[in-house]
Amino acid sequence: MSDKFVPDSRQPLPGWYQSSDMQRVFSHLMAGEFAQIIAVGGAGKSNFLRHIARDSVKSMYIQNGLHQSFLTVYIDPHMIVQNEDNDWGGVEIMLNRLRREVLALAIASKGTIMSDSDLLDKLERSYANLYSTNPLVAKSYIRHLEDSIFEVLSLGNNWNIVFLFDEFDKFLVNMSPIFFRALQGIRGDFKGRLMYATASRTPLNYLCNEIYAERAIEFEDFIELFNGFEVFLTPLDLQSAHNVVKRLETRNNVVIDETIKTHLLNITAGHASLLRRAFYVTRIIPSNSSYADVIRYLLNDPSINQECAMILSSLNDKETEIILGIAKSNQVSYDPAIIRLLQEKFILNLSNPVSIRIPVFGAWITNKHGIPRVPPR
Repeated sequence: MSDKFVPDSRQPLPGWYQSSDMQRVFSHLMAGEFAQIIAVGGAGKSNFLRHIARDSVKSMYIQNGLHQSFLTVYIDPHMIVQNEDNDWGGVEIMLNRLRREVLALAIASKGTIMSDSDLLDKLERSYANLYSTNPLVAKSYIRHLEDSIFEVLSLGNNWNIVFLFDEFDKFLVNMSPIFFRALQGIRGDFKGRLMYATASRTPLNYLCNEIYAERAIEFEDFIELFNGFEVFLTPLDLQSAHNVVKRLETRNNVVIDETIKTHLLNITAGHASLLRRAFYVTRIIPSNSSYADVIRYLLNDPSINQECAMILSSLNDKETEIILGIAKSNQVSYDPAIIRLLQEKFILNLSNPVSIRIPVFGAWITNKHGIPRVPPR
């Protein structure tokens, strides 16, 4: 394996990226607990989960060299193999990504980390069983997943596995309660050493009730495993936001005017996707533009409008009603629990009066509903 290397992105994020949120997530996982990562659309949940999976990042939060035996397996629902049995597809991607994580570790360590030279072969056999021509073997996919997890954790007591489920709503929609009960059962056998982390636009209990209503009770036992381990993803801190802009400048071989850059950071309020989209609008913004001018330029760009629409669409009906009411300055009494949730999602400031926290999003809301104004700086 010495002639191979582990492929990576062109511009990997620095290890300290969103460090306060990383610390909170790793504190849950290192304690053998679960974690649910919550943020509105475009806030950077996928990048955050992928960042957790990086070896260099794990080494910052897991001390004494134990990070290499702490496997973090990222699961993208868009990469699930289509099959008439959705649960089979869920297990297939979990096994595939676990196998690939072990292979990457073997390559990076040149075979020195894992003393069991047969492990990769065992994982390959379990994975191949998913495609067996014997239907009984192929349909025993939960058993193949269980066996593979057992083989990895048998390497020693210091070995742990975390499955990172991105866009968890897609898993809830497509997988059956049996799938989640199986994951819960496997975790019970390896409690404290097998963990799950999810990324979603709202807490899992809200999400499950939105999707299934009266059937939500079928998923209740699994969802309850995450209760008390919520991590609301904070907006990009100033250092991380500057890093995003710097990486975009390097990639595009441009330098943004410092005043315009400051306006962008303030106007997007640390919302990752809005900041990235806004960067590309700066090419048409004059360097002497005011704060209000920059907002107007942004609101004339289709991609900014799409990002704002995505934020709004990631909210449920009650949350949307509150956002629209606040934007139109309606004096309406709102459910304090929903108001608090919108604050935790970093959409609202609970000042007096309550206001939309992201200036360009607030401006988009008011313009869209016929109340054109630029929010105060």
